Amino acid sequence: MCGFAGLFSKDLNKNALLEITNNMSKALFHRGPDDCGNWIDENLGLSISHQRLSILDLSNSGRQPMISHNKRFIIAFNGEIYNHFDIRTELKNNFKINNWKSHSDTEVLLESIAVYGLRKTLTKIVGMFAFSLFDKEKNKLYLVRDRFGEKPLYYGYINNLYSRSFCFASEVIAFKSNPHFNRKINNRSFIQYSQFGYLSSPNCIYENIFQIKPGHLLEINLNKPYRNFNQEQWWSLLSIAKKSFKNKYYSPDEAIENLEFALNRATREQSIADVQIGSFLSGGVDSSLIASLLNKNNLINTFTIGFEDQNFDESRFAKLISDYLKTNHFESILRKEDLIDIIPRLPIIYSEPFADSSQIPTYLVCREARKMGLKVCLTGDGADEIFGGYNRYLWSNKIWDYVSWLPYNLRFLLSIILRKIPYRFFNLIGRLLYIDKCHHKLIKLADRLKYIKDIDDLYLSLISIFPDHKLAINESFISTLNISNINPSKEIKNFFENGLEDINIMMLADSIGYLPNDILTKVDRASMAVGLETRAPFLDHRVLEIALALPESLKINPKIKFGTKLALRKILNKYIPNSLIDRPKTGFGIPIGSWLKTNLKDWSYEMINNSSSYYDKRYTHQLLYEHNYKNFDHTEKLWTILMWESWFKAHG
Repeated sequence: MCGFAGLFSKDLNKNALLEITNNMSKALFHRGPDDCGNWIDENLGLSISHQRLSILDLSNSGRQPMISHNKRFIIAFNGEIYNHFDIRTELKNNFKINNWKSHSDTEVLLESIAVYGLRKTLTKIVGMFAFSLFDKEKNKLYLVRDRFGEKPLYYGYINNLYSRSFCFASEVIAFKSNPHFNRKINNRSFIQYSQFGYLSSPNCIYENIFQIKPGHLLEINLNKPYRNFNQEQWWSLLSIAKKSFKNKYYSPDEAIENLEFALNRATREQSIADVQIGSFLSGGVDSSLIASLLNKNNLINTFTIGFEDQNFDESRFAKLISDYLKTNHFESILRKEDLIDIIPRLPIIYSEPFADSSQIPTYLVCREARKMGLKVCLTGDGADEIFGGYNRYLWSNKIWDYVSWLPYNLRFLLSIILRKIPYRFFNLIGRLLYIDKCHHKLIKLADRLKYIKDIDDLYLSLISIFPDHKLAINESFISTLNISNINPSKEIKNFFENGLEDINIMMLADSIGYLPNDILTKVDRASMAVGLETRAPFLDHRVLEIALALPESLKINPKIKFGTKLALRKILNKYIPNSLIDRPKTGFGIPIGSWLKTNLKDWSYEMINNSSSYYDKRYTHQLLYEHNYKNFDHTEKLWTILMWESWFKAHG
């Protein structure tokens, strides 16, 4: 895994080009601490720098930027091509390419592009990646991002009175190293952050900087670099879904057999590395299945973290799985202070505002794994969105059936009644329904009842931070911007002519929104901050194609206990007894809410009292007061505001 940065400008001399590009690259040192490289064409005005985390071919032969054998293409690559051995063999046999300089996947990708062209190569490769590619013959620069958006890539214009330039980089923090960079906040991106707690591509928190969208590429003609250009979509999850939904498996046995084959292939390919490799193990379905498949032929390293606070510690479940599989298991038990001490560093780790509080344990599990000597870890990311793992898939339809017939006044009254129900009663309901954090989820629903008009609004309310984020934002932004809610489920409905079941719409909406912009962003920044590569076998696109074609009976069944991810449970049951797996779904949670009343109380008040002008101070103080003294749980809202203020203080 790596990081890279580039700069194109006709107005800068060679020394300025190199200095700025190198400084941008150094800001990404954490992504690639093992090696660095530079390439420049001073006549053209293009400079590219690369920071390398050496995983395949640890020698200097794998150094980047890398030039193709025919000298036409220059690539700076971040990621892994898991089927590079197959493509290398194909190039050898069909095109007699034998003068390989390395055994790196980067060289295979580059030579495949030289033979097949960029777009055909993209259809052949399996992996996670973001890369820049310069075609000297056509004088074109390409910026490319993988299918799901596992690896990040940003670009934009940086102009002043004396020069203008086109820049690109693996993270936003690199742009700050350009002395001409203007840190002007994109107010529309801020509003999007307030709604979801993260930013969705192509948006960036800064003006004139953008993200390449998952499955997209950007083509820049360097003869006319400052004209408007559009991203081209080279892979579409929704298009794949449209085909797969028409070709459903009719035999559950055939579906399970094909799925297990695809997952075995994905874990096998993703376990190839020239460094020590391991697997994160939480004791849940996803990570346990990956560990089981990896462990079939070889003793593997599994890794988990636990907490001194037994209310949040699940390391005992991971230990039970590792003992059963007989893996080489590592475990780190962390104190409350270990988690709290990370909070001041979060704006550095996440160079854009980001408010998923599981960012803290995610960073710590990556850090502790790296300390143990692991350089690559496989994860279970993507399984919840693709195979139906979230509780909202189970009970959203039921909730809508119960409340849809209620007039507004009765919904408003129900909202008040739900808020009066004691906390312990909600916990009892949660245990009966196998719903983790039931009190929080039902209170969140109560807040939003008066805003919900249909099941799409219900889905939106469940993934949004505030029932109405306009309430929290300083009114000066409301008056200057035309604010409207972003509802991904409605966009998906418009894509499918014949309509889809609501559960499928929610899963697709999560896969193109929540997955890349929250989950994958969280894992990428946390792992890269410590120089650890994470790989997600569930995000092999061949696995996705099978998952989308599964019959509904192999995804979700609200009528049975533990009725989510049924296909994965069937496969896992071949390796691990149900008794070790069957328990309510839990997230990677920490007690942020209670800390805001204790250890973080002074910090939170200091942040709010010295806040920027983006959030309404009266509203924010009211949240703090209710959270601390009125038994309201405003954790999610307060954390979103506090992460903004913390980020703005460091980067704004």
